[in-house]
Amino acid sequence: MELEVFKDHLQKATELAVTLAKEMLTEDVTLPYQYQLEDRDRTPIGIYSAEEIAEKLFVEGAVPKWINIVVCDVTEQGTVLKVTPSDEFTLDESQMSGADDGAPPFHILAPATPKDIRELFVNERENSVDPDAYKHFTNEHRFSIKDSPTHSQV
Repeated sequence: MELEVFKDHLQKATELAVTLAKEMLTEDVTLPYQYQLEDRDRTPIGIYSAEEIAEKLFVEGAVPKWINIVVCDVTEQGTVLKVTPSDEFTLDESQMSGADDGAPPFHILAPATPKDIRELFVNERENSVDPDAYKHFTNEHRFSIKDSPTHSQV
C-alpha cells in the first residue's frame, strides 16, 4: 500500500467514525480531529494529527493488519478518535481487515453505549440483549460520550 492510499483510507475511516458518532452522541462532533494512539493493551501512547498518525503506522510500506478507530472524546478544542492498531504489520492488502468498511486496514467502531442503557435490554434468562428493542431505543435516544465506556479523557 502506498502512503497516499493509507492517508486516504485514514481520512475515509475518520469520516465514517465521525458520522456514526454524530448519530449517537449529544455532543457536537466537530473539527479539528486528533488521534489518540493506543497499544494493544489500550494504553495511550499519545495524541497526534492525521499526518503524524499516518507516519507512525506506515512503516516502509507495511501497515498494521487491522486498526480500530472510534470517536472517544469531544471537547471545545475538537474531536479525538481512538486508534488501536494490531501488532502485526503486512505489505499484503489481502491480509488486512476492514475491507467491509471500505478503508482497509481500518475497522470503524461506534462509541459504546453506556452500561445503564444496555442493561435495559438484557434478557436475564438468556443473558442476551433484545437487538430490535435496543436498536430502536438507541436510534431515538442519544448519549454523551462522557458516559460511554469508549470515552478517553484527553
